[in-house]
Amino acid sequence: MEPKMDHAWLLDFLALARAGSFSKAAQHRNTTQSTLSKRIRALEQWADVELFDRSSLPVRLSEAGRALEPGAQEIADLLVQSRNRARLAAGRIQSAVALAATHAIAFSFFPGWLTAIERDLGRFPLKLDCHRADRCFQWLEQGDVEFAICHVPERPMESLGANRFASIVIADDDAVPVSVPDAAGSPAYPIPGKAGQRTAYLSLAAGSWTGSAVRVLLAEREPAPMLETVFESPLTEAVKSMAVNGHGLAWLPRSLVGGELASGRLVAAAGPDWTVPMRICLFRSNRSLSARGEALWRHLLNSAQRRVSDNPP
Repeated sequence: MEPKMDHAWLLDFLALARAGSFSKAAQHRNTTQSTLSKRIRALEQWADVELFDRSSLPVRLSEAGRALEPGAQEIADLLVQSRNRARLAAGRIQSAVALAATHAIAFSFFPGWLTAIERDLGRFPLKLDCHRADRCFQWLEQGDVEFAICHVPERPMESLGANRFASIVIADDDAVPVSVPDAAGSPAYPIPGKAGQRTAYLSLAAGSWTGSAVRVLLAEREPAPMLETVFESPLTEAVKSMAVNGHGLAWLPRSLVGGELASGRLVAAAGPDWTVPMRICLFRSNRSLSARGEALWRHLLNSAQRRVSDNPP
């Protein structure tokens, strides 16, 4: 009897082939390293060959693995496309462009950006899912969405894995340290802090790329600022709410707190040298896009090329 094979093993195989690391592949697949390792072994037992060279890091495909990879990708793509066609035929989904975005993007930047897109392309069905950046990229990898929109540090950070997908810069932004003002209009929670006191710090937790970029900034500063983490969350909006209510200092995207800065509810807690340059990027799936998805991608590519032509370096 032919041994059974679970199609999820192919997705694990493709994730490991791209990541070159069991831990990173497990993170992309939202599972544990031990579970992913067992499923890779099960796939190798089914194929009756070793698919990876584990003798060095990064883990690399064996000759047999390289032979399997194109077919595995084709099967994975076909399953997603077939599922979507079936759901479309059953009326479960409209022919909508599926996007993922962080909550900060969805609540601040996205509505205005979409308005500008619709002026050029007209209205079109759209499905937006929101989560942390790492989960958005899992959905992109798995083919659950066609695009992901996230804040990305201007300074490259290879650990983010964003270079696995084609992308377009659709806006510039920055993460600015903010605080409520004191009675004199100065920041109540300043940087580098008041003499002999630690400044209450509202931190963006693991899973936030903005938070990762801020941690790099803080690690490089000498002397290090006197901060005491009193609150931590991966949700930018939760950190913003705590900052607006006077609980401490936070680094937040200017696109998210521009209104509060303009009204004076928040003030900059330090000078420009404490600001983290960011970009808002749209990433596209490595899989085939829908017709509307392709049209959106072409439009954004043309817009990006026009911006470069209008603003040469």
